[in-house]
Amino acid sequence: MIAFLAIFSFLGIFIIIFLIFILRKINQIKVQLDSANEKIGSFKESLNVINKSLDIFRSIFGKSKKNKE
Repeated sequence: MIAFLAIFSFLGIFIIIFLIFILRKINQIKVQLDSANEKIGSFKESLNVINKSLDIFRSIFGKSKKNKE
């Protein structure tokens, strides 16, 4: 009887340690995904700024070419 108690106690301890390990790994993956999501968001904002700058550049030089003709 004591042997079963000892075996299940050690088994329970190992299962708890394994679950803690798994939860930490999942949390690390979540943090990495959040960081990647923020980087993607800032990249999209940068692309929007570049597109707006190109539109302004095209509008300025597009009108000047039309004025020359």
